[in-house]
Amino acid sequence: MQSKIIVACLSGLIFLNACHEESLPPVGQAHKAVITNYSKQELSSRMRLPQYEEMMSFYDVPGQSVNARLQQPHEASAENYAFVLRAEVAPPVYRQHTLRASHVNISGNRAFVAYNTEGELYLGGLDVFDISQIQAPALLAQVIVDGADFSAVTYHNNKIYLAGAQVLQEDDTLKSPAIVEILAIENDQIVGEPVKLDVAGFTATDVKVHNDKLYVTSGTNGGLSIYDLTTLALLEYKPMDDARSLAFDQDEFVVMQGMPARVSTYSHSSHAQLQSYTPGGANIAESKSIVDIKDQLIYVPAETDSR
Repeated sequence: MQSKIIVACLSGLIFLNACHEESLPPVGQAHKAVITNYSKQELSSRMRLPQYEEMMSFYDVPGQSVNARLQQPHEASAENYAFVLRAEVAPPVYRQHTLRASHVNISGNRAFVAYNTEGELYLGGLDVFDISQIQAPALLAQVIVDGADFSAVTYHNNKIYLAGAQVLQEDDTLKSPAIVEILAIENDQIVGEPVKLDVAGFTATDVKVHNDKLYVTSGTNGGLSIYDLTTLALLEYKPMDDARSLAFDQDEFVVMQGMPARVSTYSHSSHAQLQSYTPGGANIAESKSIVDIKDQLIYVPAETDSR
């Protein structure tokens, strides 16, 4: 099984929030406080655009670690790939807590980046970028959500879908922490009230839109949930342990599970399971994995003990 890695790195700069924190509730315990920022001056301060074209090899891409090996068809190696650095973006900082990027979704000339916070704290966010001018990308919007973490993001028809988890409150109607947060967006700004979709499991790990349905994977005590895209009614639920990611091809879709890495293909129309494979690997608990499928080839990030 071939492995494919896409690495997105955001450098860590710290900005101090000047608000009076003693008057605010503890971070990560609010009832989904949503803080938006559209200030061009403030958002541009998070970005560094190289004055000259900066070339980077695969091994030069900054990051804490890459727990996988790069394998490509036809004996290609990492030395055959190079990256052009277009921008470095500092992660959002909220009340002295630095968020970390968890997922990137590109739709047309917009890029959406989801954020979470390492550890037990529920603190997530979203960045919206204009990438129409690839040599000068711009950060258009920043959203901080105090009380929720986000693991994945996708965009469809003026709506942003964020998969993650929310801190449970005594008066909350959630059955479990896993959620999908749906934000309406117009002219690159969030409009209206967020819509919250209750998902089985501890954390929603991935979200995709295909035709008229919304597909969500969730990890511990979760599985694959399929919703009607218009009514958000739950159409089907398949329990799965450690469901991490899903992807769509022309005729089928694939779901990846972890510990060990397992992938199963399903029919678009009936959602019936077609085939299953166990490449192994993906043995780091509660870690991020992104599966892909194209031209009947499945790409699984399965670390060095895969086969």
